[in-house]
Amino acid sequence: MFPYRATASVRGGFVRRTYKIEIADYAGEHISELNPSEAAWLHKTDYFKYVIQSDAVILTLDSAALLKADRTTREAIQNAYVAAFQVLAEEKGATEARRLRSPVAILFLKMDLVPLKMSPEQLCDYVSKLIDVCSLRCQHFKVFYASSVGKVKEDGSPPANIHPQGVIDPLIWILKRAVPITPSA
Repeated sequence: MFPYRATASVRGGFVRRTYKIEIADYAGEHISELNPSEAAWLHKTDYFKYVIQSDAVILTLDSAALLKADRTTREAIQNAYVAAFQVLAEEKGATEARRLRSPVAILFLKMDLVPLKMSPEQLCDYVSKLIDVCSLRCQHFKVFYASSVGKVKEDGSPPANIHPQGVIDPLIWILKRAVPITPSA
């Protein structure tokens, strides 16, 4: 795990709100620990506990990998994410009658590698079941798209000046829906 921690203060009118932000970056291989059909599920690992205790979740998808994968592989990826999300929702107390209160975002990474002729909506079609499940089970859910380099050149190479796009958007969206640790005037 690679944790990144910060404290952010946001002023809204006369009120300043302070948020403790901790982002934990786990290797994608650990998502199987949230899949009830995997052996690691029974062990309730540190990764599992960390995700369950989080106040918000960003599910990241590698756009380039989705584009290169065949239909069967994309379905397997999607099913693993759906299973992981269902476990997360149930562990956090979401039921059919009660939606998950923690903000959940899906973030498509490496959008600079997606062909220009392909729209973000077309990319969403690859994981439409995951998006549908999250939409139905979450009070706060949104899909985001990011590129760490920005627009690439015609030949697909990175630009001379890197201009990340959409990288901070999920965090700002989550902060607008999060509960501050210290509301003060």
